[in-house]
Amino acid sequence: MINIRNCADGKVTEPGLYRMTAEQYHADPCPEPSLSSSTIKTMLERTPRHAFHDHPRLGGMRLESSSAAQTLGSVVHAMVLGAGREWHVIDADDWRTKAAKAERDAAESVGKVPILRPMFERAEGMAASLSTGLRALPLVDMALALGEPEVVCIWRETVQVGSDLVTVWCRSMMDLCPTGIDDDGWLTIYDLKTTQVALDPVTLARKMVSDGNDVQAEWYTRGLLEVLRVPDSAIYPRARFRFLFAESDPPHLCVAVACSGAMESIGAAKVQAGLSLWARCMHTGEWPGYGAGLLRLEPPTFLESQWRDREAGDPLIVGALNNWRNAA
Repeated sequence: MINIRNCADGKVTEPGLYRMTAEQYHADPCPEPSLSSSTIKTMLERTPRHAFHDHPRLGGMRLESSSAAQTLGSVVHAMVLGAGREWHVIDADDWRTKAAKAERDAAESVGKVPILRPMFERAEGMAASLSTGLRALPLVDMALALGEPEVVCIWRETVQVGSDLVTVWCRSMMDLCPTGIDDDGWLTIYDLKTTQVALDPVTLARKMVSDGNDVQAEWYTRGLLEVLRVPDSAIYPRARFRFLFAESDPPHLCVAVACSGAMESIGAAKVQAGLSLWARCMHTGEWPGYGAGLLRLEPPTFLESQWRDREAGDPLIVGALNNWRNAA
């Protein structure tokens, strides 16, 4: 049911599912500059001009930086899923020596993730704990065994821009692409994320919205369904998205997470807004930034409430304001 093609040169000419390196994917393998969920997030949280600036095929000016947490997450990701960038272990405790820096630069020059020995040992322990914990979650054991890691989905969307229909290229990279229907009748995409935040519902909900995971879930399922859709067929697959959140600190607990109906609805609206913005900008060649007019800012509700409470209950503030009012 799922046809995944190898793409050794990182260039695609038609929609489909592909295997390629992460570097090829992030360089954008499509015939024209394509839209990703991270670009949608940039357009909505900042401006289309920021999205143009960051895009590898447009401005190409985004500066990539790798933190210790990102390095740890990348290596654990590769260990657990069996795919991703290779790592290179450096026998040093930090990057202060010239030898460690030179070895780090050499590893990066050939596309490997440089990782210090202490962090690598931490990654090994974390990956071992997660492999056990994740497999205890419903359906995840089967997904890890049968799913295809790091599969790139390429598709096209047609959007109404004024009186014109504009077709744009789109892309995503799934951590685990389903190879068949689950026992309960779904195609399930899985995405593994390591984090230092608590895995309680309130904290995770805030993190997911802040990180744009609501957009990611909608975008990835939309793309997979579009690629698998058979024209004029009565059979239409159902796809869903599951996040696998794992603690980067001991005891490395993990949870499976799905967006609620309300979060899915908001994610779908964000995707549609981002898609429309992208199509308009690609069609017109105009990438607007912030408005040129005067910004008149209102205080956030919580700040206004805090100040009103002080006006009413803080003796120093009450006295100061009474003196001012009486003098007036």
